Amino acid sequence: MNLYGSPREFTGFPDPYVDMNLGKSEAMAYRGRVLVELSTKLVDQAEQKIEEIPSDDLLRVEKHLRRRKFHLCAVFYSATMLQEVGEAIQFEVSIGNYGNKFDATCLPLASTTQYSRAVFDGCHYYFLPWGNVKPVVVLSSYWEDISYRIDALNILLNAVDRLESRLELVHLAIKAKSPDSEVKRRIDELIDIVITDCR
Repeated sequence: MNLYGSPREFTGFPDPYVDMNLGKSEAMAYRGRVLVELSTKLVDQAEQKIEEIPSDDLLRVEKHLRRRKFHLCAVFYSATMLQEVGEAIQFEVSIGNYGNKFDATCLPLASTTQYSRAVFDGCHYYFLPWGNVKPVVVLSSYWEDISYRIDALNILLNAVDRLESRLELVHLAIKAKSPDSEVKRRIDELIDIVITDCR
């Protein structure tokens, strides 16, 4: 079970998204994951509500918790229209805990740009003088491989999209009072696509 919370922004202000951390609304920032086993028993009174998962069961489940390595490369093109800033500015890129310089649970990564002082643009705003040397941040992270769930869903959603678009063409042909041969051709195309998607 994956756990999510509010975005992690380290400021002195109260978190406006505290409801996300309390489970009162849908959250967006990854926090971690928990392996949970639920079992139901017909008994008069529960002996113990929480038990440790046996190590044999953990080993059996481990193959389904395969993790894959993912990479993110972020190139900063420009930073313009900044308000007046007195201190040097640094950008950080993170995926979950990976790249978060305040997090001690993951190995440190080169996830931040160099500090830069903002320069006045001569009108109203400030910008970071990167010129032709653009900061690059590269992250490597390990995540649970859920492609076996996502792939099947994507195939079904793609089939639905194709079916709906072909149905729309049939409806348009009928509304336009196209010849029966044209409507029949579009219906045949629709049936062929449904058959192909169901294989």
